[in-house]
Amino acid sequence: MDYNKHLDIFGNYEISYEQEQKLKKHKMDNNKHFQLIKRGVTAWNEWKSKNDEIINLDEVDLSKVDLGGANLSKTNLKFADLSGANLREANLSKTDLTGLISKELN
Repeated sequence: MDYNKHLDIFGNYEISYEQEQKLKKHKMDNNKHFQLIKRGVTAWNEWKSKNDEIINLDEVDLSKVDLGGANLSKTNLKFADLSGANLREANLSKTDLTGLISKELN
């Protein structure tokens, strides 16, 4: 996520309260979506069919996960590790794959 950051006198980044709250929500969404995808493609697709929100799975480790047939449309997969993941017949429309880590995909 892009935030306007600046360094304090100790060299640490400072962000505003509003930015901190956005970051916390982003992390909570990320964890919620990660827990959902770990339940399997059937459960994920059922949930996804009822929720058209943008999904946050950025920087998660999905290596060697079977995502075959998963509806991953409108998913943020920035810097996610999909090494060895099965993506056959997965819907990746409007998916952000910036910085994707992949040694091999199926």
